[in-house]
Amino acid sequence: MFPFKKNEVQDYGNLIIVVGGRLEMMPIENESEGRVQAGEYLLPVTEGKEYFSRFGDRYLVYHLDLPSLVESQTLYNIRESEVLKGLFDVPQPKKFLDMLPLIICGLIAFFAIVIHH
Repeated sequence: MFPFKKNEVQDYGNLIIVVGGRLEMMPIENESEGRVQAGEYLLPVTEGKEYFSRFGDRYLVYHLDLPSLVESQTLYNIRESEVLKGLFDVPQPKKFLDMLPLIICGLIAFFAIVIHH
């Protein structure tokens, strides 16, 4: 019914990075929003060339210069930064009692405006 079992990890293929004469290959850990993540790299899918082996294995090949390689590592580090995650992690009130002070302040402001006019 489903293509993957519950405990099975989805295989996104392999990422191959060529920088100068150096070749580095690693499994793709995640692919979303038009980007692939492998190891400490975060790269746009559209900039890589996609190849398939005769066994159906997928390979994304990137020919990068050194500044592009450093930029992809920086993007990965920013994405994984705990400080940035903390900035955008806004706790949501879960109970009515947690929201009670906000409701009281809102009602006071509403009645102050209504009575003033």
